[in-house]
Amino acid sequence: MKRLLVFLLVLGVAVAGLYVWWQRNARQVITRTVRERAAAFVLNPDHLTVENAPVQMIGLREARVPKLVIAGNELQLRDGPTLAAAKLVVYDLDVSGPPFNFSRLNAGNFTVTVTDTAVTDFLRKRGVNIASVVRIPLDTLSVTFPPSGDVRLRGVVRLPIGKEVALTATGALVPAATPGKVDFMVKQVNVPLVGKQVAAALEKLNPIVDLTEWPVVCTVRTITSGKGTVTFTGAITGIRTRSLIP
Repeated sequence: MKRLLVFLLVLGVAVAGLYVWWQRNARQVITRTVRERAAAFVLNPDHLTVENAPVQMIGLREARVPKLVIAGNELQLRDGPTLAAAKLVVYDLDVSGPPFNFSRLNAGNFTVTVTDTAVTDFLRKRGVNIASVVRIPLDTLSVTFPPSGDVRLRGVVRLPIGKEVALTATGALVPAATPGKVDFMVKQVNVPLVGKQVAAALEKLNPIVDLTEWPVVCTVRTITSGKGTVTFTGAITGIRTRSLIP
């Protein structure tokens, strides 16, 4: 009887120690790995904050993070416009290990805001060329997100004869057929002579937003614009990269 009590006591201490170890290490691993993963997409991952609730043990080698919040401002994307603000919230993220791996998540949501200045800079870097017909000098390009209505792109079109005329293209930002992508749908171009070619060139920029390489699976739900910014919101529905080891 005495040996049984001693065994149960030792077992209880071991389980309690394992629980504390899981809580401490799982939270540290998740926080560290979020920053490491973000470095593949963001040039300044130090601008990110990571907050997670205390880890809950749900099995011998399984734990659950009830809520994980990743947020940041002025995030410089490696292939995309600088994000004025971004926030991702994930609920019931399950982790197994060691070695640590994502198991599943229950739900999540995200909000991303970008300014028209950042979008203009991004479009300049990507470039637009219409072979032998017209060229859009991107150093003149500007983008405007009005309080309501369509997005407007303004620039200068250089015709084959050398004449330059002002360009205004209006369109809408719409979720693409692939979840996580957003396209610019051209509605009207004010230069009739080369309007179709300009519209075709602008459509080649699509997708304007591409979240399909993120570690989590995202679906864009709403796109709102106004006062020089556009905000994308949506749902996080799954995990694309399960391993926590980069």
